[in-house]
Formats: sequence, C-alpha cells, structure tokens
Amino acid sequence: MSIKYKKIFLILSVMTLAVIALSAVLFSKAKGVRFAGNENGGKTENRKLTEDYRKDMKEVFHKIEEVAQSGDAEKGNLNSIKSKFFELRVPKEHKNLHLALVLAVEKLDSSQSDKQESIRELESIKKENDWLE
Repeated sequence: MSIKYKKIFLILSVMTLAVIALSAVLFSKAKGVRFAGNENGGKTENRKLTEDYRKDMKEVFHKIEEVAQSGDAEKGNLNSIKSKFFELRVPKEHKNLHLALVLAVEKLDSSQSDKQESIRELESIKKENDWLE
C-alpha cells in the first residue's frame, strides 16, 4: 500500500470515528441518557429549579394579590404579570399550580363575577401552597 492510500485510509478512519462519536453524543442527549459524571440524576439541578421558581413565583403572586385586592385590574399590570408567567421555568411538580395561577389571572381580566371567583381561587391556592405567603 502506497503512502498516498495510507493517508486517505487514515483520514477516512478518523472521520468515521468522529461521526460515530458525535452520533452517540447526540443520541444520548435526545434519549436523556445520563453519564457517570452526574450520579445524582439531576436532583441538584431540579432542586435549584424548584427553589428559583418558588422565589420568583412568590414575587409574582404578591403582585397578583395586589391587583386582585385593589380591584384595579389595569391592563398594564395584568399584562406585566402575564409576561412574567412566560419567563419562569416551571418544575414538573408545580405545573398544575402554574396553570391554575394563569387561569386565575385571566379571570381577573373578565367580568365582576369572574373576578370574585378568581380571588377565591387565589386564596385557595395560597392556603394549599404555604410557601407563597
């Protein structure tokens, strides 16, 4: 085998190995495979996400309460609150809570009877989630 063919063979072999390695990495990320470097299974990351969500949602919840109690569901205030909902990363265990809060805020922007219902829902949510206090 000449030197020219050896170089071509070597280059093709390296390229093939690179493609295989890249495919393995992409496949493992798509399937959610965890490598040995993350033995805790993402629990630390999930705990941090939950802590951040609770801290941020507590601030948003207080703004919602202010708007609900003032009876002044001004469009600007509600739109600001609604945009905050989209900025938050919601942990799995709080998805139902997040949806309930979004729906309650939507009702604040409706008729008077819907506003009263929304206020009752917000009070109920607060009782069920003492960290919102």
